[in-house]
Amino acid sequence: MQKNITGSILALFHIKKEDWEQHYVEWLEITYKNGGYKKPLYLQIWIDENGRITDSISFRGLESDIIRDLQTDKDLWNPINAYGLKKDEIYEYMSNEAIFSRT
Repeated sequence: MQKNITGSILALFHIKKEDWEQHYVEWLEITYKNGGYKKPLYLQIWIDENGRITDSISFRGLESDIIRDLQTDKDLWNPINAYGLKKDEIYEYMSNEAIFSRT
C-alpha cells in the first residue's frame, strides 16, 4: 500500500512538487528542532481548487500522507483512512498530543 505522496499523485491533484517539498522540509526542520522526528515523516495538507497547498500539519499519529480539500475539509487522498483531522479538530488534538506547529 502506497502511504506517501508520489509525483503521480501530486500531478493528479495539480500540486507543484516544489510546494510539496517546501512543506516537507519545513516539517522536517520543526520535528528535528523539537525532538519529535519519527521516520517516516508524513504530512496532511490542504489544497485549494488550483492545487495550491494552503496549509499543512505533521504529527506522530499520522500513518500516511493525506490530501484534504480546503473548502470541504474532506479527504481527497487518504490511502488508509488515518486520522484525517478536520481543521477545527486540530487544535484540540494538538493540545492532547504535544504537536509542534509551524507558526
